[in-house]
Amino acid sequence: MVGRPFGKSYPSGHGEAGTVDTADTRVVVPASGSADRPTGRPDSPVSRAGLSRLLEQEPVLWPLAAIIDLGGPAAMVWVSGDRMPASSMPLTDQGSSSTASTIPVLVVGALGRMGAHVVRAVAAEADLDLVAAVDTAAAAQGQDIGSLLGLGALDVAVSQDLEGHLCLVSQQHRGAVMVDFTHPAVVYDHTRAAIAYGVHPVIGTTGLSPEQLDDLADFSRKASVGAAVIPNFSVGMVLLQQAAVAAARFYDHAELVELHHNGKADAPSGTCIKTAELLEAVGKIYNPTVVEEKESLAGSRGGQRPSGLRLHALRLPGLVAHQEVIFGGPGETYTLRHDTMDRSAYMPGVLKTIRQVGALEGLVYGLEHLL
Repeated sequence: MVGRPFGKSYPSGHGEAGTVDTADTRVVVPASGSADRPTGRPDSPVSRAGLSRLLEQEPVLWPLAAIIDLGGPAAMVWVSGDRMPASSMPLTDQGSSSTASTIPVLVVGALGRMGAHVVRAVAAEADLDLVAAVDTAAAAQGQDIGSLLGLGALDVAVSQDLEGHLCLVSQQHRGAVMVDFTHPAVVYDHTRAAIAYGVHPVIGTTGLSPEQLDDLADFSRKASVGAAVIPNFSVGMVLLQQAAVAAARFYDHAELVELHHNGKADAPSGTCIKTAELLEAVGKIYNPTVVEEKESLAGSRGGQRPSGLRLHALRLPGLVAHQEVIFGGPGETYTLRHDTMDRSAYMPGVLKTIRQVGALEGLVYGLEHLL
């Protein structure tokens, strides 16, 4: 289990089962096993109505049952001898403030460069409902996020308690979405926690390793919780990537240059890596050796991938986000470039992903899968 939902103490190790005791019912939540050979059964039968009453008394049961086993099949709650996936457990109607026609949205990194834009964009949409704003800024704790961003009061207080909000949102709302623009050091844990609570993650933070992406994709699939990791939400960048793939069939020499503001923590950017991966999917080796190169300053030629592609990263104040893909052939070069002048360019892609992630059956990597 990822952490512990507040209010009660539960086992925190992976693969451990949980129990909830009430005055007349004790339900054992199996942590592993299969649909045919579960590891736990109720000590006494509980009807669906009884489970609803149980949830009213012990609302922490739902996120506990949602995904306890982080390495095996989704947890099942056994009710009157029938298997019922935790994702379809009946929730009480009480406490759900989002209407059936709106999507509840939790923004993590709400006061950051991108997070603030997301808050503004979500607040302006009639079909989206901002239900939580998470940020670690000490001076902002408890203050209304709308007032801090000049939007007027939104009745959403800033808090640094991500897991507490995930637990609460998972109980009070169906189909909730977490949008994360934070830091490479924490994004993996944030994403995994959201999936564990049944909240759909939309991740704009870059820096996830291939191994972490594979793990999250596997976890998302087992949990049946749609998720989206999007290195770049710009439609123009998707068009550049598609044009680069088309050009790669005709050029054997190519290098990528990405330019960002000097507040960006990871290099090369996730967008640049994603572009390189798309070019490599063409199935060729780039930049065949012409002359033996010698660097008088290590790193002068950029980072080289096994495919031969070289990636270069620039960090300067005054930049936002820019990328070039440069192809070379006999007597010519072909350059593709995309420039982001303002972070508002990302908002159409962010909103589109928020609206579509709930229909996904697993994790998608890249905006092109949603266009």
